[in-house]
Amino acid sequence: MPSRRGTELEPQTTKQPNTATFTFPTNDHLVIITQRHVLNWDAKGISKVFLSASEGILAAKESKDGSGTLAIADSQVVVLHDRVDQATQRSYKLNGTEGPVRLLEYTNDSKQLFFSTTVQNAVQCYSISQSCLLDPLHSHPSSPTVLALSSNSSLLLSASENPPVIYLHNLTLRTPPVQLQPRASGSAVSTAAFHPDRPNVFMLGYRDGTLAAYDATRIPRAIGKTDVRTRLGRSAQYGEISHFKHLHSCSNHAYDSGTKSVGMGNIGTGITAARFLPGYKTRTVSVGS
Repeated sequence: MPSRRGTELEPQTTKQPNTATFTFPTNDHLVIITQRHVLNWDAKGISKVFLSASEGILAAKESKDGSGTLAIADSQVVVLHDRVDQATQRSYKLNGTEGPVRLLEYTNDSKQLFFSTTVQNAVQCYSISQSCLLDPLHSHPSSPTVLALSSNSSLLLSASENPPVIYLHNLTLRTPPVQLQPRASGSAVSTAAFHPDRPNVFMLGYRDGTLAAYDATRIPRAIGKTDVRTRLGRSAQYGEISHFKHLHSCSNHAYDSGTKSVGMGNIGTGITAARFLPGYKTRTVSVGS
């Protein structure tokens, strides 16, 4: 007779997932921005720093000098709010700003604040120590929509959408800006960032999903006294380190002012944010459609 094999069903045990409680580092904090609130998250928990009555907070940046001062922009004014991590706080408005502010960027020593508005075609600079506006940077054809500052505050990059224009400003030499004409993409720039340890290296994310890295030292300086757009545009197509075409794409219909086309798949928001990873020469992280 064939043998009969018995089987025993062992009791099933449910494995519990390894979960660990997140503990915020004692020496760090995270600033969280919503339409109405600016919050501070640290080892003590989440605390409210600023409340906008108009529910229209557009941008907020913390100073880089360790003072904890926040520059907060809503649809009406820019407010400097002291001490993000202390109970005693005070706020005061910047004098001379005009129009809703869309971008904010502190210099490395936090003595100056660069910003752009929806009604001005040039990047504005506010001196915090002198409490006044300084001379604006070179004007764009339309209001700047992208702003990035190098880690040592020597280079500032600004970009506008209609038409797509990219300027690289040398804040140390105060020379005329270089107008970049990148070969990686003809689309408008949607985001930009400098390397945290290599102030001459920056990357651009485009609305068609392309991501490209550049070295400012490889961009030749223009020679002569010809028109700034002609001489700088001719030489500034160089400087690219590498690029990825259509790294991100969009499934919505949208008009791209750079390529002057309407389509699906690679036209639209593209890359919404991108940053270099500290400790690596060219490793990045990007977010997009």
